[in-house]
Amino acid sequence: MATTPNASPTTSYDTFYNSLPEAQRALIDSHISGLKNALDSEKTRRRSLTDEIQTLQESQTGKLDALTAEHEQALAARDLQLRFYEGAQQARCTAPKLAWLAAQDSGHIAEDGSIDWNGLTETYPVLFAQAQGPAAPPPANSQAGSNHQPNQNVDMNAAIRAATGRQ
Repeated sequence: MATTPNASPTTSYDTFYNSLPEAQRALIDSHISGLKNALDSEKTRRRSLTDEIQTLQESQTGKLDALTAEHEQALAARDLQLRFYEGAQQARCTAPKLAWLAAQDSGHIAEDGSIDWNGLTETYPVLFAQAQGPAAPPPANSQAGSNHQPNQNVDMNAAIRAATGRQ
């Protein structure tokens, strides 16, 4: 390795480069110029990619914000419908889905989400069960469908007499 008389271990590259004759500097410049061009083109390409990424992120952020707002509205509507169905059970509604549609159509749901149950009951009384006592049990016949008439006067004594043949 050849060293120049002016080079010392503490000399910087710029000092070393400037101390070289013009022919040697031209040789180094021609060798380095390809590397400089490649580095400059890489920097330019990275800047353009960074700009494209930023543009895409901004456009996607707008779409995501719109989608988020849309989902929040749908969630709020589902929450209101759920609260309506819970309240419909307490209001003794016999057809909650139909009552939901009627409440939306007739304006019995306020802007704040509160439900006018009294107005809904007055407007659509058919959708609500009337307050009454406990329901009577249905009439039952244990021998229905057996082609036998139920014995109306059966007691234990009559059953024993019938079994022994003494009526």
